[in-house]
Amino acid sequence: MNDDTILNEADARSELIHYVIQQLALSDKASIKSPNLLPSAVRPDILIDTSNGIYIVEVKRRSAGLDEISRLLLYKEYYSRTQNRRVIGLVLVCPKLSPTVAEITKILDISVISPPIQLLTELERYDFVKTGKISTQSAAQRLTTPKAWSVVVTLLTLHAASILELSRKSGVSYGLTYKTIGALERRQIVKRSKFLVALSNEEKLLDGIAWERPLESLKILSIQTEYNDWYEAATQMSATLSKMHIPFAFTARTAGSLYTKYGSHFNIMDMYLPEPDAYQFIPRGNGSVTVNVFGDKHALRETQTIDSIVVVGKAQALLDLIGLGLSTRDLTLSMLRNYVAVH
Repeated sequence: MNDDTILNEADARSELIHYVIQQLALSDKASIKSPNLLPSAVRPDILIDTSNGIYIVEVKRRSAGLDEISRLLLYKEYYSRTQNRRVIGLVLVCPKLSPTVAEITKILDISVISPPIQLLTELERYDFVKTGKISTQSAAQRLTTPKAWSVVVTLLTLHAASILELSRKSGVSYGLTYKTIGALERRQIVKRSKFLVALSNEEKLLDGIAWERPLESLKILSIQTEYNDWYEAATQMSATLSKMHIPFAFTARTAGSLYTKYGSHFNIMDMYLPEPDAYQFIPRGNGSVTVNVFGDKHALRETQTIDSIVVVGKAQALLDLIGLGLSTRDLTLSMLRNYVAVH
């Protein structure tokens, strides 16, 4: 394979290019030709090679005008005369066109693609037009914020996906999804293969999350209960608090054990109980079971009941369980694999 037809890494990873290929209804086998061997004056942004011929693509971050149309026509003329490949399509990628320019593109049979604005922001980080390399400018990106974590768990459920698909499925903006995947990639937690992203190192994921969000640091207080069995304690406390319409849910060790049916024997329960006035309803005593109380009410946005015990949603339970670190690693791994297998 000569340099002219190499699918270079930056192009292969570009979600914008993938979007263009999808919009043109081209086969995934369509390849990206490097324009670097052409003179800079006649070097288009993207060359897409198919079995039928070449698509020449010009990308504009803002409104496109006659200059972009003129360049496309120049590229077509030059490429047709100097390269042994037929140009079968001219494509203009931009957020908007004036009515006059739009009419001209129709007359000249130029395809216009207006992608989500988030995709065009990729050009600020992906300088494939000039260098084919990834920009080094990147702010530190936390993985445990609600939106970033939503991207992570969506990747776990899909196993492998494009950034665009992750954005759509998670409901998180493309820009933040892109930053989150970039953070995972820098930490060697995921790998990219052409347009897809997949988890490659679950241990690094667990270590990174535990370091960033240790659950112990979020604890408000610990209460020694009258119980000697965590399951009995969780069942009775769920019944009491539910009857009183007090917002709560068990998490981490307690929720993980219920989700996975993992044969654990913890003497510590973990629960979200945002209202301090509700602490009085936890039966205190000299039993062996202790309750760790956390106060984040946002963790209660999704709850469910398992065996009459109210627990946080799976994504939150997994996040909290990871935050316990090595002390519960076996249960965490079981929860992680259960999460992936069930979804």
